[in-house]
Amino acid sequence: MSQQQEDGEYPRLNSKMIQTDHSHIGSIISVIGSVVSNDGSVVTLRCADGGNARIAVDPSFDTQAGSVVEIVGLLESDRSVQVRAFFLCEVVCGISSCVLRILWYIYLPLSPSHSLSNFFTLFSHSIL
Repeated sequence: MSQQQEDGEYPRLNSKMIQTDHSHIGSIISVIGSVVSNDGSVVTLRCADGGNARIAVDPSFDTQAGSVVEIVGLLESDRSVQVRAFFLCEVVCGISSCVLRILWYIYLPLSPSHSLSNFFTLFSHSIL
């Protein structure tokens, strides 16, 4: 009996993990990377580990090379990822919004208040 994934709880994988970790096939995953190419049906992402991940997209996915995106999708048995959602990562004050999202998910369970404004106050004090 397979265990159902909690909504919003997706393992964040890099290209090597996508290719070698069999435990996530058929699961919703997250991958962050820089767009290398987009032919209208497959986007190639350069992940943080330096490897590439193939992302199956529909023609309306119109990101350009160099854009940094976070993809949430289904990891197929052929090791491609079928997009369910994506987020364009913007750089704010030299910090990627994807990095801020990761930090928020780390902070959220640790903070008794779970306040976004408290998170940004804490974050801004720690980088100054």
